[in-house]
Amino acid sequence: MFNKYIKYFILIILILLMIPFGFSQNENPTSVSASDEDAFSEFEDEYHSEQAKSEVTTKYDPLFPYNRFMYHVNDRLYFIVLNPLAIYYNKIIPEKVRFGIRCFFKNVAFPIRFINNVLQGRFKHAGVEVYRFAVNTTVGILGIRDYATTKLHLAEYSEDFGETLGHWGVGDGVPIVIPFFGFSNIRDAFGLLMDLVFLNPLARIKSTEARALVFCFDKMNYISLHSGEYETLKADALDPYTHLRDLYKQDRDNKIKG
Repeated sequence: MFNKYIKYFILIILILLMIPFGFSQNENPTSVSASDEDAFSEFEDEYHSEQAKSEVTTKYDPLFPYNRFMYHVNDRLYFIVLNPLAIYYNKIIPEKVRFGIRCFFKNVAFPIRFINNVLQGRFKHAGVEVYRFAVNTTVGILGIRDYATTKLHLAEYSEDFGETLGHWGVGDGVPIVIPFFGFSNIRDAFGLLMDLVFLNPLARIKSTEARALVFCFDKMNYISLHSGEYETLKADALDPYTHLRDLYKQDRDNKIKG
């Protein structure tokens, strides 16, 4: 029975993603274009315009056709599925509870931060992470309260395997957009795989469906606490794809240098 509902949920998402990308995220959801044909024409013109703009960029993006397509898929997934769910979730779950849930998931991900700090030779930071984990797991009630930050003022030293590779001189490689996860590059995609499969305790959940549900719940809860940030990043961009791609690279470069 559980597997059947999971299949139905995935099917609904796939159907939603098949909606033509030409329908823009209008601020007034009741506004409808004159016809489906006009909407598609507008999308086609916009798509070719975006292609033209991408051709003049100096960024090396050999996977551009796939990346732009997957960016649109993720964008539709956000606006059609994740964001509406997060908005409804906001209405029924108090922010304090949602923040506690977020703290719990961050506490569970302690091995990712600890091991990558060790691999980068940041032993002091790794020690702080151990102390934070011990405090938040006990006094913070399994991490629901970030006691280490709010009371002890201990900073979190977030590191991942992609940053570890970058720390030791591994180049980022070409940009790639990962389904559901968003912008990345070859180095960080490999790092994400290592973190999720080998370092994240949630990977030990035996049921694939249960793991997927837990991950989706964490993602939705995160979005509910950062409502509007994605829209703000896109708002003033002439080409959202290249804008967000370049922002991602700048952010990762800064984290690796830091």
